[in-house]
Amino acid sequence: MLTESQLARWRRTRAKGLTRVVLEQWLVWTVGLGIGGPTLRALLRGGWAGVRAYWTGGAGGVHLALALVFGAAMTYVFGVLSWKRMERLYAESGGSSAARGGA
Repeated sequence: MLTESQLARWRRTRAKGLTRVVLEQWLVWTVGLGIGGPTLRALLRGGWAGVRAYWTGGAGGVHLALALVFGAAMTYVFGVLSWKRMERLYAESGGSSAARGGA
């Protein structure tokens, strides 16, 4: 059972729509963590020259591929699966997809 504050937060999130939530999750996981993390590490270790060297080398390409896979997996878990779970909990708490215009 969801509390009233959880229901209010879900209604705000639900109003964004699934597409926007999935896009936001993909940007956070892929760009923010998957690409931003190693870029920041290279920047702190070697400045902008270190960033350039990292992303032009072989490790950069491998890391880019891993970031895309990581981003896709985390987006599925925290975007799609979480959305479905919250829809189920919302319905159990008395919310209705049909009454609110469908999702």
